[in-house]
Amino acid sequence: MEMEALVDALNQYRVNVVAGDAGQLVQLVRYLDTLPVNQRMIYTSEPMTPAQRKFITSVLGGVTICSMIGSAEAGPWAVSNPLLTGYNPESPSADFIYDTRAMLLEVLPLSYQGSEVKSNCHDGCIAGVPDGEKGTLLQTSLQRLRNPLVRYVCGDVASLHPLPAEVRARLPAEEAEHYRIVRIYGRDKRISFDWYGEYFEFETVQALMRQASWGILQWQVILWTKPEGLDKCLEVRLLRSTASDGALLSEEDLIKEVKHFFMVFDFNESLFQLKFVTGLDGFVRSATGRKVPNFVDRTT
Repeated sequence: MEMEALVDALNQYRVNVVAGDAGQLVQLVRYLDTLPVNQRMIYTSEPMTPAQRKFITSVLGGVTICSMIGSAEAGPWAVSNPLLTGYNPESPSADFIYDTRAMLLEVLPLSYQGSEVKSNCHDGCIAGVPDGEKGTLLQTSLQRLRNPLVRYVCGDVASLHPLPAEVRARLPAEEAEHYRIVRIYGRDKRISFDWYGEYFEFETVQALMRQASWGILQWQVILWTKPEGLDKCLEVRLLRSTASDGALLSEEDLIKEVKHFFMVFDFNESLFQLKFVTGLDGFVRSATGRKVPNFVDRTT
């Protein structure tokens, strides 16, 4: 949906809660000069930067910006409300409250290998790290009976903490005893990266680039942030084979395939770049061995 049409719908239905990815909310706020003041916003899928928060509050005033964490596999399972969990603009992490009756969380050492995640009944099971220590987050749903979710490696780096006493005092005692804090530090960049609210596994991207019909000799994905710090941009650089045996996709068809995979649409196309290079000098090279890394993160 075009942003202008979306704003019309918000006005028509007198919306006072807006939910969406952080990048989408930033784009939406650019259109909201005539929209009645919202009471709160909920964002998902990607961290919201201090610059994005500042921009949103400068347009919408004193809104409460909450966050919800979830996935297609687990559904929504934790919430972050700055009135309860607080907000530190200097911290790269965010605190979420979750219900231990609905979700069992484990944090394994960052050094673990994915193949080592086994049942808790297995003698060789990896022990979780103590509360407060960072590691890789695993989820077991205590609600899903059909299609169970057991020790699912969700790809986030996190640590577990008890519910602070001041937060516990503000909640009903019979409920507070079941709540805990999970501190999310972001995605494990050994596994995946995110852009515009979507997560892309490195293995999936690598398999895509190995397709014979694409003729990719070298590729690189670069994440970077615009100078004002509001928008995260994705750039893909490709070096293609010059063979002309008729088995390769045309450049036009390849562009369509790449955009389809990275979910590039009219409303986020300005944040995406696809470049075809003619040699290795067209890639970002490592400072030491002059190698071409497949993934470059310039957002931090």
